[in-house]
Amino acid sequence: MHHRPMGARRPLALRLALVLALNLTTAGPSLAQAASRYQLQIPAQSLTAALDALATQTGVRLLYSPEAVKGHSAPALEGSLDLDTALARLLQGTGLTWSSNNGSIAIRPRPAQEADKHTEAPVQLQEVTVTATRTERRVDQVPANVSIISSRDIAQRNLNNVQEFLRTVESVEVGQSFSVAQSSSIDIRGVGGSYSAPTSKVLVDGMGTDAIISQVQGNGGLNFLSPWDVEQVEVVRGPASALYGPEVIGGVVNLIPKRWHGDTGGEVHASYGSRDTSRVGVAVGSAGEAGDFRISTYNAGSDGFIAQRQPDTPGGMISVDRAPREWKDRKNSFTGALRPSERQEITASYQDFATRSFTQGGHPNQYLNLDGRTWAVGYRQEFGEAGAIKAGYRETHLEQRFGFDNEYFGTPGDLSLAAKGAKSSNSSEFNLQADWNISADNTLIAGYSRSSGEFELHSMFGNNIYRYKSTVDGFYLQDEARFGRWSLLAGGRQDRIRMHDDTKNGVATNPSSSVSVFNPRLGAQYQWSDTTAFYASAGTAYVPATNAARFIDGDVPNAGLKPEKSTSYELGLRSRQAYGDIKLALFRTQYRDKINRVELAPGIGQNQNIDRVEVVGLELGWKARFREAWHPFLNYSYTDSSIKADAANPQNVGTRMPQTAVHKLNLGLLYAPGGDWSASLTGTLRSSQYVRQWYCPSNNTNAYECHLGGYFTADAKLTRAIRPFGEKDRWNAWIAVNNLGDKHYRQYYPFEYSDGRIWTVGIDGKF
Repeated sequence: MHHRPMGARRPLALRLALVLALNLTTAGPSLAQAASRYQLQIPAQSLTAALDALATQTGVRLLYSPEAVKGHSAPALEGSLDLDTALARLLQGTGLTWSSNNGSIAIRPRPAQEADKHTEAPVQLQEVTVTATRTERRVDQVPANVSIISSRDIAQRNLNNVQEFLRTVESVEVGQSFSVAQSSSIDIRGVGGSYSAPTSKVLVDGMGTDAIISQVQGNGGLNFLSPWDVEQVEVVRGPASALYGPEVIGGVVNLIPKRWHGDTGGEVHASYGSRDTSRVGVAVGSAGEAGDFRISTYNAGSDGFIAQRQPDTPGGMISVDRAPREWKDRKNSFTGALRPSERQEITASYQDFATRSFTQGGHPNQYLNLDGRTWAVGYRQEFGEAGAIKAGYRETHLEQRFGFDNEYFGTPGDLSLAAKGAKSSNSSEFNLQADWNISADNTLIAGYSRSSGEFELHSMFGNNIYRYKSTVDGFYLQDEARFGRWSLLAGGRQDRIRMHDDTKNGVATNPSSSVSVFNPRLGAQYQWSDTTAFYASAGTAYVPATNAARFIDGDVPNAGLKPEKSTSYELGLRSRQAYGDIKLALFRTQYRDKINRVELAPGIGQNQNIDRVEVVGLELGWKARFREAWHPFLNYSYTDSSIKADAANPQNVGTRMPQTAVHKLNLGLLYAPGGDWSASLTGTLRSSQYVRQWYCPSNNTNAYECHLGGYFTADAKLTRAIRPFGEKDRWNAWIAVNNLGDKHYRQYYPFEYSDGRIWTVGIDGKF
């Protein structure tokens, strides 16, 4: 057999894939369920909801058939129970039984009823994604590498924000600017940020929170929800323009807000730590057959974000931290739903945030303040087995205000205000979708999406006001079919992107323009065995060249700037074995005309196209459970993103693209021997990375390093259950240490640091 010669890195990836594939296709022995006891609080409700709650509170994977459990109710469970007793009480009188199935618990009809009961393939609780295909699908049915972060996962760590958890997900890089309270951007699979628009999209409950022409830092998404207000985070890697339109080259992150479950009550979260770091959150809510609601508020702050040891501005300007950096963060959230009938649901939500931080410690006039508010309404109507109609509408307002003092611009000791500016964005998104189950093995999804936005910039100098406006209309269609062991997916989306007339101080500047683009997506999966599946997928994505990118004021314009286009391919496997769940993905993305900012002279730049960039990578994940008490996980990603052709700057050919570490390893262990206490340890090891050329000095002095070194950091948390108000009221008291090694590492740009070692004590409770 002839073999095509390959580079030094690829044979290692392919050999690893082959070894894993051969090893994983043979199922190991089932794990016996140990007789651990769990402190359970499950209200009387439907059997489906009760099983979901049991899986959440125990961490045990439950497999069941929707038809088998449909129509059954379950009694309330409270107190310390082992798993067998809990299942026996929930399933009493239903005609269902359970058994161990390769480390999971399978729930099925008793043998006498199996001949009369139609069953489908088991559905895995807590591993369902609504993001990968815009409808509910088991993760193991999707031809893509998907990560699910549950509220239980988040509770096992001490987090200031959701992005801190995302850093432990393979192939995901999160930018953090100036303080731990703020999020800058997300890059997935070595894409890196574009100088035109984001290349990976953050959604809140399935819809975007900013416009394509906006330049507001963070674009809203990750700033809206505190960790305590998140029910689930879904990370879908790879191009998703076929469903979500432009800006989705690297992937999608979807934050799903918490809904209230159970009787009327409340939640309290409070913690205090070193460097005067505090967090307080309160939520109240109620749920019943007719509807539910949850209202929460969250406040956090710190006086001790670590002062930096180096200058904080491009070109080696002299402004430095004179004191630790302060920050404050406030968030409010409401989610609610009404159910007029069993198959109808009307939802509503509202979130807002206000973040205050100093970009330099001890500089009262160097600050960055972010504010945002968003509200959404939704409607869902199910038509039995035939399908469903879903509609949603969201409006968002974002503000960013910033200031600089005279020392920043080169006057030593002068801390008076030198310049200030502001950015604001108003955006809306509407989505209408129909899911049609043509047959039991074929589902057709069709939808229309419209997003629009207005962006306003108040410049620091000259009191100029710039305004931009955009509209995106998209029609998408996707067909999913199963043929025996094969599952096929095919779809695409047609987008019309319009940039309206730009204005400067009310006078028209850049004329309107529009472009239409179609992005397809194909996927196939083969179920090798009951526990192992292989998949392959391919798709394209698109980022337009906005007017702001082409005609940026104060720098050199580039009217001929081209849009970014990409084609991605992915091969992967998933396997569930006795020693843990394994997933592996190999991917390759080819870019044409990637937009990059080039420094033509000190302080003067231009946005230019890079002719061709290629990203190749590998993602490996392992998550296991041993003897019910030990829960280790490990994931690794290798990403090589390099320039293959650049006519404008040929000296860059062969160099790596910035912002992504080549190697990234995350590992952790949760030890939970029973229902009363647990301990977790999580670590991240990153190799060196490159930073954007724009943030390196033109003379390449030591003021900044264009090549940032790697680092390792670890966090730990110890939790103990307490019952201050009786056996029925379970609270958790905990102590945590973040950044155990007190590592002062750089993360994303040269001026971004992690906070130092923080000791924290806290308490969480529900009443």
